Amino acid sequence: MNNPLTALFNPRSVAVIGASTRPGSVGHLIINNLIQSSYPGQVFAVNAQHKTVLDLPSYKTVKDIDQDIDLAVICTPEGTVEKLIRQCGKKSIPTVLILSNHPGPDNKRLNWRKRIAETAARAGVRIVGPNAMGIYRTLHDLNLLYNRNQITPGKIAFVSQAAGLCDALLDWSQAHGIGYSTVLTVGDSVDINIGEALNYLARESQTRLLLVYIEDIQDPGDFLNGLRLAARLKPVLIFTGGAPDNPLLEAAIQRCGGVLLHTIDQLFTLAKLLIEKHLPGPEDLSIITNGIGPDYLAIRRLEQYELRLSKLDESQQQQLQKLEPSVVRMSNSIVLAATSSAEVYEQATQIVSGEQHSPVLLIITPRPETSFDAFVDPLLRLNEQCFLLISVMGESRVKQLRKVLRSQSLYVFDTPLEAIDVYAGLVRYQHVQRLVKELPPSFDTVLSPGLTQARLILDDWIASKQLIPTKHHLYQLLSSANMPLPEFRAAGSLQEARDQAEALGYPVVIKPQVQEASSNRGGIKVYDQDDLRHQYLAMIGQQQRQDSWEKGMGVLIERREDSAPDTMKLGIVIRSSRRWGRRIEVITPQQRTACNFMPLSRTLAAEMTDRLGLNNHRALQDFLLQLSGLICECPEIDQLEIRPLWLDDTAVEVGDAQITLSDDYRTQPYAHLLLHPYPPLLETRTAIGDGDELHIRALLPEDAEAADQFLDMVSNQSLYQRFLHPVPGLDDQMLTQLTQLNLHEEMALLAAIEPRHVPAGVARYAREGEDCNFAILIADPWQGKGIGRRLLTRLIEVAKTYGYRNMTGDVLSDNTGMLALARSLGFEESPDRESGLVRIVLPLLDIDSEVKN
Repeated sequence: MNNPLTALFNPRSVAVIGASTRPGSVGHLIINNLIQSSYPGQVFAVNAQHKTVLDLPSYKTVKDIDQDIDLAVICTPEGTVEKLIRQCGKKSIPTVLILSNHPGPDNKRLNWRKRIAETAARAGVRIVGPNAMGIYRTLHDLNLLYNRNQITPGKIAFVSQAAGLCDALLDWSQAHGIGYSTVLTVGDSVDINIGEALNYLARESQTRLLLVYIEDIQDPGDFLNGLRLAARLKPVLIFTGGAPDNPLLEAAIQRCGGVLLHTIDQLFTLAKLLIEKHLPGPEDLSIITNGIGPDYLAIRRLEQYELRLSKLDESQQQQLQKLEPSVVRMSNSIVLAATSSAEVYEQATQIVSGEQHSPVLLIITPRPETSFDAFVDPLLRLNEQCFLLISVMGESRVKQLRKVLRSQSLYVFDTPLEAIDVYAGLVRYQHVQRLVKELPPSFDTVLSPGLTQARLILDDWIASKQLIPTKHHLYQLLSSANMPLPEFRAAGSLQEARDQAEALGYPVVIKPQVQEASSNRGGIKVYDQDDLRHQYLAMIGQQQRQDSWEKGMGVLIERREDSAPDTMKLGIVIRSSRRWGRRIEVITPQQRTACNFMPLSRTLAAEMTDRLGLNNHRALQDFLLQLSGLICECPEIDQLEIRPLWLDDTAVEVGDAQITLSDDYRTQPYAHLLLHPYPPLLETRTAIGDGDELHIRALLPEDAEAADQFLDMVSNQSLYQRFLHPVPGLDDQMLTQLTQLNLHEEMALLAAIEPRHVPAGVARYAREGEDCNFAILIADPWQGKGIGRRLLTRLIEVAKTYGYRNMTGDVLSDNTGMLALARSLGFEESPDRESGLVRIVLPLLDIDSEVKN
């Protein structure tokens, strides 16, 4: 079994190393659970101390087993783990699940984990753990969990880092009849991690929803790319036991399609609604109740989630006023009279839901006048007409009503707060489903000339080891990227400073050229020559104490008018790390903060400004996008701080800035970013006759929605040659997978005929170590017209840019057209008569810069 994830989730054979006859031991519980689960595959017990374990023959080591093993489970003490991994490697076992844990001090535990990871890599073994709790799989009757609960089959796949939390949730689930298709605890995740697990489980039909518990993300790139694909295919709910300490994690989860839960009280109600795809549609909620007070609880909870109440139009208000008894209040929520009947509730709900079928929360309180028996039929009718959540407050008088409504599959909550928690989760899911389809460009094409100039400036700095440039040079860089700056000039002497100030016109701001000397952020404003002389001499004296000061460096002079009363000062900080790439944080004077990571899109920039209370501030959004473009295209920028950024109602302007560069960065395009942006530089257009042109660009997630036009032009034979086996068709899930790319690891180029935008072909590659493996598919009407050559030539150029050593491919031996094209482009052939395939290989690092045309 080649795929280690398949060996983990669908093993044909399992060896339990440390299988034991001693009740209460890990090895006893694991092998007993496996046998009791009626697992149909082969089971091997490994324990040198026993001849048999639970009626199974016991082997001394895995090497003594004369059959192939897909999955080994290590249940032995920590001191034996490295030796056992090496044995598994020699036995060619692809995957090992390690339940062992090192109970010692942190430093010893970390060293032990590192040694395990290195040992597994050398042995060619993929591992889950250590400190894992195991795996459970309904479809395959596989129970390798260190757990005593009876797990009910279901549609939820639960992936957890923590064993203790998993134990508690499974115990609760057993008591409440919640079922699972998969349960996996990855433990310390030194190798196979949650991101890989999500990527695999998202493709399974038996899983309808993914539930994830995380405490820390060791590799955000793997996790978020796995999450992006999974969230395109099915709902992903993530909880951390509370609000995450790192606000960037929350932004990342939301951006990649996950719904982050701050409470798990209503977890499974939310999961059921999402599995049933029962969504509110419009995101503004109406609240109807029969008592003042409960609605305030719901409204305050809505505000905590930054959600809004639906506004009534004039027609709705007039209709509500005609109800008998009359409505008590309709300013925010709709409060009915205490004597209102079930029929009045029904009429009011129909009015506020309207033709848009807006969501409604009904809050029913046990008023003396209320007859609960009459509510059942009206609520059942309403549930068919709109998205309905019901809160029935109280206990003794309403217990039977709740029971009856729940038996009819209505969503009934004890309190309005519980209902709002679920509603907020559904709204968040709808929101992140829009975000996950976005692939922000690395930069707006209008910035391209300026960014080219910025790159030249940075190359000069790096070449001269000037990792902290002068203020004047920094401003030149920001100006080249079209940043909004005041008019500025450098002055290398006092006389030059006077001349420049006169030319600009007082008042001016002077700033030190040495960035470390900037004790007064924003510079010092001066109004005349005497003031300028005093501040200049003081600033030069301060700069001379800095190591990077050079004679004649002088100061920077800016033209700066006095700020208007409504001008705001923001702080913007770009930080970098190996784990999170480049991230941005915007801070207001009131310490409201919005953060995200690069690249940004218009939607993401708008989310940040809205979070700061600066709704629809177009100039600030434009500035954030300009910053994103600069950071995406310039990996040398390690840190950048803009403080203050002056902001009024319509414009922004840089007040001051600091920058730190690094010459230690990965040269592969966008390797400094956590998520790879859409690369505009890959786009090419070439004329192909008759007024048409061939437009080649990177594939976008939304291309899945227009795939039918392309597939209608592709024959089964062409699909067979592309996938190397019969393909009856490509369903929506497969198309989503093919278009939701991790561009750090794979690339797909689309060729379209313009101006009609007719898709003509797709070429893609995926990383295989230092090489990449490619495939190409051309629509039948466009075959033999040179489009395949142009598309593959461009793909080769891209692969070279990303530093791959070789491009490889597998071609059916009877696919003469593809083989001829490959030969003409320099590929070498290695036929395999047994498989009927020809492996073609093109060296990328050694070939000439110009590919044959």
